[in-house]
Amino acid sequence: LYLGRILTANKLNNIFLLFTIICFMLAVPIGLGLAIFLNQVIFGIRLIKSLFFFPFVISQVVIGLIFTWFYQPKYGVIAPFLNLFGLEGFSILANETSATYGIIFAGLYPQIAYCLILYLTGLNNLNQEQIEAGRMDGAKGFSLFWNIVLPQLRPATFLAIVVTVIGALRSFDMVAIMTQGGPYGY
Repeated sequence: LYLGRILTANKLNNIFLLFTIICFMLAVPIGLGLAIFLNQVIFGIRLIKSLFFFPFVISQVVIGLIFTWFYQPKYGVIAPFLNLFGLEGFSILANETSATYGIIFAGLYPQIAYCLILYLTGLNNLNQEQIEAGRMDGAKGFSLFWNIVLPQLRPATFLAIVVTVIGALRSFDMVAIMTQGGPYGY
């Protein structure tokens, strides 16, 4: 009976680990999309880029504290939206199911910023001659992006995936700050 509990707990922990890594992988395409959006020459774009850079600079502990305040059942930023759905007083971090999603969402925030920075650097280093040659051959829109831009972003994509997996595996400090050890300890 004791061995069965250990195996079940290990199975749940492995599922949580895989789910966390899979959800953290959303940071890569979201970061790429934001980088493409922010790689424009518009008035004030530097200010917007610096706002996206902010989560990369601050500590995981600070991000955990900020999201803990967001998730407060009565006074948090998310509380009015939960009240609209009839979940008044619902504590995201006290429920074992929603705590997982809350922590993953909080962990995605800095990961997206890091992937954004990697992709902005990659977009600034694109070979413009290849892009012009593709345009002369008739490539435009998604075809230009898929066949010419994305292959040039392979090093940035590889680095973004590696760093995202590492970020998913080293998220203990955020979990400890946000849940004080788990949903039942909150």
